[in-house]
Amino acid sequence: MENHRVEELRAELNHLLEKQNEVLELRTFGGATDTDILEYEIRQDVIDEICNQLAKCAAAQGQTALDDLPRRWSPPSRMQSPSPKGPW
Repeated sequence: MENHRVEELRAELNHLLEKQNEVLELRTFGGATDTDILEYEIRQDVIDEICNQLAKCAAAQGQTALDDLPRRWSPPSRMQSPSPKGPW
């Protein structure tokens, strides 16, 4: 049940972020109205709340917010000796 809720929150978050991006594009090219900007600010509050809910769900499951992200690098092994030439 909890995983279903997390997926719903993530889907809603993605939808809201797409809408935010649309407004930013409109604003960049001078097409955003006052209503667009107001809705952007309201959506930002909703996005913040969804992020807080997702963080609470992750904490309840013993995860961090970064656990689901793909790993792009791994820290060096402690057994490696430093390079004699230094970082440069």
